[in-house]
Amino acid sequence: MSQIFKQSLKSSIFSYAGVLIGFITTGLLMPTFLDPEDIGTIKLTQSYGQIIGVIFALGTPTAILKVGPFFHTSKSKTHGLFLLALALSTFSVILLYLISPVTYKVLLNYEEDQTFLDFIFPFILLIATGNIFFYLLDSYSNTLGYIAISSFGKDFAMRIFNLIIIAIYVFTSISFTTLLLVLALIYFAPAVILIFHSFRTNNASLKYNPIIRTKDFIKTFRSYTLIGFVNKINLALVLTLDSIMIGKYDSKPAVGIYSVVFYFASILLIPAKAISKNTVPFVAEGIHNNNRETVNRIYQKTALTEMIIGVVLASGLIFNTPIIFGLLKDEYAAGHLVIILISLANFINMAAGNNFNILELSSSFVYRIILSLIFIGLMVSLNIVLIPDYGITGAAIASLISTFIYQLLGVIVLYVKEKFNLLSPTYFKVLGVSIAILALSVATSIYNENILAGITISLAVNGAFIGWLYSKNIHPEFSNIINSVVEKYLSRK
Repeated sequence: MSQIFKQSLKSSIFSYAGVLIGFITTGLLMPTFLDPEDIGTIKLTQSYGQIIGVIFALGTPTAILKVGPFFHTSKSKTHGLFLLALALSTFSVILLYLISPVTYKVLLNYEEDQTFLDFIFPFILLIATGNIFFYLLDSYSNTLGYIAISSFGKDFAMRIFNLIIIAIYVFTSISFTTLLLVLALIYFAPAVILIFHSFRTNNASLKYNPIIRTKDFIKTFRSYTLIGFVNKINLALVLTLDSIMIGKYDSKPAVGIYSVVFYFASILLIPAKAISKNTVPFVAEGIHNNNRETVNRIYQKTALTEMIIGVVLASGLIFNTPIIFGLLKDEYAAGHLVIILISLANFINMAAGNNFNILELSSSFVYRIILSLIFIGLMVSLNIVLIPDYGITGAAIASLISTFIYQLLGVIVLYVKEKFNLLSPTYFKVLGVSIAILALSVATSIYNENILAGITISLAVNGAFIGWLYSKNIHPEFSNIINSVVEKYLSRK
């Protein structure tokens, strides 16, 4: 099993443990005990905090990843990059609060409800602060290969804390204001965990490294702050723009319903995030050393792996929508098509692999900026057109269309400008089978309301798919895992 696969698996374990906890919080407690409007308020506060945090991080997290190889020439891991990450985080946070009056006025022009904005704005700033420190320290940790600790903090620990405070709110008499305050403070937890881990592994040196004054370093860092800024804005908008625009063109209860059903579909991206994130240090090293063959191999393998995982998870979720809506109140049934459409959009993201990670670290990174602007323009314009007529379903349609165009353009640009080729005969075979499975899952979800039937069809179809992959040895590492499990089972008998 390769290092990337091992690290991705470990990260996914933390992430899926967090999913289980998040399901109890977002899938059960909140829809049962909180009104959709309250859920919508929480979601909007978090969405604004995430976007503002990305804006004031100024693209430096991506620049940290790119300049990591400059520091890794040193024999010691205590090479000054930790100090740089802390200094940049502190500067961004100071800037955030200095310009907060301007930020407030910008949000007021969009939100229009001053009473609501006055209520949530302090929490927005707290969330943005926690996110800024996490973004920089996460990038620093990634350059050293410590990927799983970020997943532990962001995907696992945060969700435990969220579950605790939601449970306290549900079963005690604390106010909604106190709930929002604690939920905002929880955003500091991942950064604190990363700092603690850095000290524990002796990687938290505050020593200054003069390499940051060299021309090559300054040029590289400056160039990738721009691409990093656009990339992070793009990622934040993928996760938050729908909710913000639903709040503006529909209602806060609609935001609550959308955020709950969106959560189920967002689970699909957890392994993809882990896999792509773990490839970043290797891609950065490969591009830095002009080892294009290695980078292209990582690209193809990552896309194939993510597509296989994506079709199993996406179809499994879509087949089993009767289970999801059996757990939720009747008002959440309006999100049925949202789950299907967002699941398909997330499958497209996974099938494209880590194409944008490679593009933003390559010499053609300017095209990453252009494509991100195209994507944002598509999302905004389609949401404006579709949400007033189709509500939350319109927002999901906008996401699916925008994602397809965006990822297709990304694959094309990466091939034309950098000659990195995603496609192969094996990829086409798996893609064709995946499309057929997804089409069957959508038809079953729309016309079937029986839970047992959904589970049975899902297990049969995906079992046959995995059997086909194994028999044809489509993905040797998956086959090796199956062989290993079988051998251990037989050895015990």
